[in-house]
Amino acid sequence: MCPPPNALPVCDGEQGRRRDRGFLSGGKWVLSPEGDSPGAWDPDPAHPAVARQPHGAKARQSLPAASPHRCEATPTADPTKPPQDRKRSHSSSKAAKIPTQSQVRAAKIREAGCSDLILPLDCSDLRYHDNSRPSGVYTIYPIGATSAVQNTCDMDSLEGRWTVFQRRMDGSVNFYRPWEQYKMGFGNAAGEYWLGLESLFHLTQRKKYELLVDMEDFEGNKASARYSSFSVDSEADGYRLHVSGFTNRGAGDSLTFHDGKFSTFDKDQDGSINGSCARTFLGAFWYKECHQANPNGAYLWGADNTHNAAGVEWNEWKGQNYSVKAFSMKIRPVG
Repeated sequence: MCPPPNALPVCDGEQGRRRDRGFLSGGKWVLSPEGDSPGAWDPDPAHPAVARQPHGAKARQSLPAASPHRCEATPTADPTKPPQDRKRSHSSSKAAKIPTQSQVRAAKIREAGCSDLILPLDCSDLRYHDNSRPSGVYTIYPIGATSAVQNTCDMDSLEGRWTVFQRRMDGSVNFYRPWEQYKMGFGNAAGEYWLGLESLFHLTQRKKYELLVDMEDFEGNKASARYSSFSVDSEADGYRLHVSGFTNRGAGDSLTFHDGKFSTFDKDQDGSINGSCARTFLGAFWYKECHQANPNGAYLWGADNTHNAAGVEWNEWKGQNYSVKAFSMKIRPVG
């Protein structure tokens, strides 16, 4: 890196050792305009090309016309080799130092004063690059560089690294929404939200994930269910759910039944002969001749049969017509 304009740099080499400011021009040593004090440069007196020039006006007149920021060094030939060998060695050396595309890109980034950007696909990527990160809201890129989305990361449960893709906690967000919103996501990452089916599809195409389902009732009791394999197909396949490998953590298994396509009130793919499950149970989910779990149903308070089985329910834990206080679904890479 060249010094400021008033420094008039020189390349450090066999001709001398830099101490302050100066310039080697035409085989002679020239002090910079500010280098009038003795000893500003300490050239090697044994080198025949080095001679200290007079100070003051004569030194200023000797300054080269080239840009003072240009810093060049002439390669020193190896006196032990004949001229043709030196040339061949120089050429082969140049060929060996051709940079790769990644090296060129890294050099351009350094010149621009930047560093390589890390675009985390999920919360596991965030923890990989910094294992001190606490739970909270972070930006992830589940689909690519232009897909930045705010998302809650659970860095505590079972050693952390969980990407939370669904969360209910206070009824502040309406989950009775159309297909397009479930496709792209909605809500508030610091509160209640749904990440988006398209994001889930891209995530589970890139990595193998496990699933953790956490829930809490209005009495403060907590339970969970864990699945060793979780993936979602593309929109063309109805965002079909694939889930398996259940481990009971107190909640029981209410999700394996839902291995099917996703449905909303405006896109019915549930296979039920009794009409739309989404409309009947005021939600949107991987319904299959309706449900054993209704995480995106109406936010009700505990035991409530005003709307049959329409609350935020996990039947194997609390049965139908009990809407839990808090519910979340989160995924983490395996392997």
